[in-house]
Amino acid sequence: MKLSKEQLPEVLGALAIVADVGVGVPRETGVGAAILAGRIARGLGLKEADVGAAFYASLLRYTGCSIAIPEIVSLTLGDVHGYQRALALADLGDLSDIRHWLDREMAPDAEPQAKSEALDMLDGVLSDPDVMVPVSGSHCDLARQLAVSVGMPIEVTEALKQIYERHDGQGLPNGTSGEELFTAARIMHVATSFELLRRKMGVQWAIAQVKARCGGQFSPDICNLVLSDPAGLITGLDHPTLMDLYLEEAPPLESTDGLDLVDVARACALNVDHRSVNTLGHSIAVADLAVKAAKCAELDETQCETLRIAAYLHDVGKVGLPASLLDKSDALTRAEQVEVERHTYLTDSILRATSAFEAYASLASSTHERADGSGYHRQLESPKFNVQLLAACEAYCTLREERPGRAALTVEEASNRMLEEGKQGKWDPMVVRAVLHAVSGHQASLNALPNGLSKREAEVVVLMARGLSNKQIAEELFISPKTVEHHVGHVYDKIGTRTRASAALFAVEHGLTSLDMTSK
Repeated sequence: MKLSKEQLPEVLGALAIVADVGVGVPRETGVGAAILAGRIARGLGLKEADVGAAFYASLLRYTGCSIAIPEIVSLTLGDVHGYQRALALADLGDLSDIRHWLDREMAPDAEPQAKSEALDMLDGVLSDPDVMVPVSGSHCDLARQLAVSVGMPIEVTEALKQIYERHDGQGLPNGTSGEELFTAARIMHVATSFELLRRKMGVQWAIAQVKARCGGQFSPDICNLVLSDPAGLITGLDHPTLMDLYLEEAPPLESTDGLDLVDVARACALNVDHRSVNTLGHSIAVADLAVKAAKCAELDETQCETLRIAAYLHDVGKVGLPASLLDKSDALTRAEQVEVERHTYLTDSILRATSAFEAYASLASSTHERADGSGYHRQLESPKFNVQLLAACEAYCTLREERPGRAALTVEEASNRMLEEGKQGKWDPMVVRAVLHAVSGHQASLNALPNGLSKREAEVVVLMARGLSNKQIAEELFISPKTVEHHVGHVYDKIGTRTRASAALFAVEHGLTSLDMTSK
């Protein structure tokens, strides 16, 4: 489905809502920030193209925050959403303010001693430039690349490089300051913080924080405009849903030639899958297999495209789950399993929030249904063929992926599991036949790796994408850390990037995460 200039803002709003839920901020926070940014930009008398840059940069500000950083995740007491929300609320140039918000928002029911120890460790991590420079760079890089993938103009993508920069030059990753900051970025800094603070603490608190951070985190000219008429600036933002107001005030976009709904759905998939190193590339792999299986089943092009989009969107609800459950190595308790199963309901709810994705909500949220009624959340018996096909592709891809507590199954093992479940009545035999035919006919090959990567370099980039350090990669591949450093350098040179987030995105984009890198 090709998107018109009028349709693009709505699907971008859907992407922003997915990002909101993933960060743990209220739904439509990004939409509200975009409205504020547009009004600020117009108040400054900027040209409409510059208004658009501020508007869409603010809308997409949270899209890069989905990257899982294992070293930090382990310190959040299982509440990554609270950690992310605290950092979005805080003045990141003030460690005491960061600690205040972490204490308030992260794991509020944790035992006091454990909470205090976690905060002490986070103090050290968050004040260490060796940790935070690459982390902030990775977030900005992912946000920028997702913006590029959905056709955003360069003014938006450049602003997203400066999410964590500050007026006083004490920001990350480059310490850019003052007038060297892009105007869209300076507006984004104030609009996104003001909107979140307004939603969490009220308008007066948000106003007080703009005053307190003026000249530090925020640019004085932007603060002065906000403080000159805050009541006028937030007119209409107290409505239960802001989508109509957002669409009314969204600036036109000129760079939509050739952009398809599937491009935005794919951007959603990349955002969601980055929440855990264990799911990196999962939605892309499911979509690719679903289309191949659909063609084996002789479905038409429209049905194939519907399956592809639904596959990209099927795990959207996982952005609302605690990261501790997604990465738990031990067996889930019954209560935890119920919580995980809630993600299909969340997928349905999130996709129905916008008309652009509403048509795919039912199919996308049915990937855990089974033919015998043993699945969730609807417990359908004998679901439609396309529902079973997508669910079977998701199940097969999951079997082929390494997950906490178990190794990935080989092609033969995963195929045998699907056949056995078919005999048990969980799958229609025609569905199993279509999936396994697609698997056997389209096995990935290492003979033509992208960008001239060698097999060893491909192995390294996949392990980088899965969050392993150079030392861990060396142990995994039985080579020295120094050799790994050389391989990483060669990988960066060949794929044209210098951050692990970009390397991970490259691995997913080129299907490397689903390749058989070993003989297993």
